[in-house]
Amino acid sequence: MYRCFHHFSTLPLAFVRRTATNSYVNRHIAPSAAESISMPRIIGKEILSDRMTAVIPENILRS
Repeated sequence: MYRCFHHFSTLPLAFVRRTATNSYVNRHIAPSAAESISMPRIIGKEILSDRMTAVIPENILRS
């Protein structure tokens, strides 16, 4: 049985195979490489450290 459906052990296997498709995984696991490049540009924080300091409170960031 597919790993993502292990808790649905009572479902018929045919249903699980029909619903566990690669298209779901490709769309929802992570952004594409192009999206990963464009998203930081959109918010104006291309450098990782700039993004971190913008969203993580200073007392947590410094600890």
